[in-house]
Amino acid sequence: MSLFLRVWSSEQRSAALEPLPVGETGVARCQTTLWHRGINGGERRREEATRENERAKRETAIARAQAALDKARKEHEERAESLEAKRGCD
Repeated sequence: MSLFLRVWSSEQRSAALEPLPVGETGVARCQTTLWHRGINGGERRREEATRENERAKRETAIARAQAALDKARKEHEERAESLEAKRGCD
């Protein structure tokens, strides 16, 4: 078993004791160590990555829907032209 000892500078100590800003949920978080700040930083990065993934999924779904709509529109126009051509032959 090893013992880990960290010596903090006065700047690090004062930064560690500052309250964190109010989060997106409206709950004020007041952590007292830089270690906790690191955990919250990781949570924020995960939340940002989750939001980015959800945005990418929405954009992909929109692009697929637009492609399906364009394909259906093209097929409809081709059928309409085919029917018009048949009517012209009669």
